[in-house]
Amino acid sequence: MTFDKRTCLFFLWIMWSLAVLGCGDPDDDGLLGPDQGDTASTDDSDSVSDNDSDSDSDSVYVEITASCDDVVTDGTLMLTDETNYTFDSTINVQDVTVKSAADLTFDWGSLSQDLYGKSIDPALDINMVLVALWGMTSTELAENLRNDNLPLSVNKGVIVSKPTAEAPYTSQNLFNFTSPDGSAMTHEDIMRYFDTTAADYGYPQDSHTFMLVGASGTTIGQNSRMFGFFHLDPNAPDTSVALTDDSVVLDFSTNLAQIMPVPVPSGTGALNVSWEYITRNALGNEFVPTQITEVMIGHYSNLTRPQLDEQFLNLREIADSTWSGEVPSGISIDLSTLTNDATGGAFTGVDNTGVWLLALFCTKNCSNPAPWSITILQGC
Repeated sequence: MTFDKRTCLFFLWIMWSLAVLGCGDPDDDGLLGPDQGDTASTDDSDSVSDNDSDSDSDSVYVEITASCDDVVTDGTLMLTDETNYTFDSTINVQDVTVKSAADLTFDWGSLSQDLYGKSIDPALDINMVLVALWGMTSTELAENLRNDNLPLSVNKGVIVSKPTAEAPYTSQNLFNFTSPDGSAMTHEDIMRYFDTTAADYGYPQDSHTFMLVGASGTTIGQNSRMFGFFHLDPNAPDTSVALTDDSVVLDFSTNLAQIMPVPVPSGTGALNVSWEYITRNALGNEFVPTQITEVMIGHYSNLTRPQLDEQFLNLREIADSTWSGEVPSGISIDLSTLTNDATGGAFTGVDNTGVWLLALFCTKNCSNPAPWSITILQGC
């Protein structure tokens, strides 16, 4: 089997799409195993903001006190670390051990919802299944996926299977997987990676992890719906790896209720916004300004910021209106170039009703689809 490193940009992040803002609804175009499986867990609790608390409590809400005397009426609105939110999370991924040198069965037929709690029909919504091999332990892999720091150098390759509407299926055997371009692979090619008893086997299972991914659409790197880990052992009795609703458990917290709003002139769409001075993204990683590829504004007329924290994974779905646009180049954008995702109309500015969010996304070469930055805009 020839694993193709060029295809490794499917890193989820996930993974957690978040059908979150900017990941889009997987239905528009488009993540394992039995209960006895081991669990790989990572915890980001040490990095939770000192201000974080139960979003169910009214006490966490910071009243709008940003001075409209400082509103930007001309020039450029400069976003900073102080205007950004934080995204703290833990991810638990089921990890199972199956028999090496076997024609493994990969099954996703029991899925009823994806990583983000969205309903899923496994026969219709899973259009591509991937198996990837990584040169790290399951704990390391989960941690790197969680904090969006998954280096391509540790990927050993990927193989795929692509159900179609004309020939749907919800399980597939290992020997029927192909290279990403659809080329068939010989038994010897596959055993090079899946026979741990071979004298020249180069991927010891105490330092390598296989990942199974189910995705909507057939573009590698987009719309991952569920995933799980597995390892090989010649003495393992099981030969099946399953994606289930419990393959990944994601817990997270955000602090939208606590960040200070930024005053902007009401009814003014032609406002230039720059992220040049942000140094850290919401995950705590280095903020590279040129990696922002999409900007979105969301309006929530009847929801409070604590309620938005609670429903963070559904921010796009629960918005009254959203406006979005690609960043063609540079580190700033004129908000009037954003268009309404439902009507196509241009963004004409905020008002003083409800909550207005400005979100910045890295949608290319980033595994975690959580917005890198969210700013609360206060109409003045």
